[in-house]
Amino acid sequence: MLAEALHFRNTKYYQLHAFCIMPNHVHVLLTATIHQEGFFRVLQSLKSHTARKSNELLDLTGNAFWAPESYDHVVRNDEEFVRVVDYIVQNPVKAGLVNNWQAWKFNYLSDAVKGWYLQP
Repeated sequence: MLAEALHFRNTKYYQLHAFCIMPNHVHVLLTATIHQEGFFRVLQSLKSHTARKSNELLDLTGNAFWAPESYDHVVRNDEEFVRVVDYIVQNPVKAGLVNNWQAWKFNYLSDAVKGWYLQP
């Protein structure tokens, strides 16, 4: 459900590069394609929609789902972009959930990122 919601907004409001959905948190790398104020509204809408759907699925309706704060970070250059992509996809490996990041079915890389990240 969360992956679907992230993909639904892709290219409309942002360019989605990578994500990793973990059991208790999410990492997302994207580039906003609309102005900052509108972008924050899009993220609020995304969190609201996914919180409501998640609470319904988990029978927790009425409870807070997302933490009130999120960690936002501006990626300033290509070297940092590569480091962030690696951090995101390796997260389930570091958590001991899988031995190889490609085995985690909740990892996503855009085709553009796959093109260079998967090079030997």
